[in-house]
Amino acid sequence: MLPVQRDIRNLQMQRMRFPGTIMGDVAVLFKIYVDEGQEDSVSAAVKSELSPKGMSFDEIGFGIKVLKALFVHDDSSGSSEIEEKIRKIPGVTEVEVETESLV
Repeated sequence: MLPVQRDIRNLQMQRMRFPGTIMGDVAVLFKIYVDEGQEDSVSAAVKSELSPKGMSFDEIGFGIKVLKALFVHDDSSGSSEIEEKIRKIPGVTEVEVETESLV
């Protein structure tokens, strides 16, 4: 057994292995706010550029529609890459993660 280090400010971890541990997939549901009248173009751009597993529009009130898009990606990569790509699509006003879960 290795001795415990006394000074926690300089704590160093030895390389650890966990047998049977594998990386999983993460499902992320994005809520994408779209400029009025841009719903079709944003939907087509998200579908062609990012290939989501599923998409649908939800009306949140007063005629405002939100595009919900589901993406599944490797656990080792973050969802921020997808979020940044969505933000760059013309007609997108806001993006937020509604849910994120291991699959």
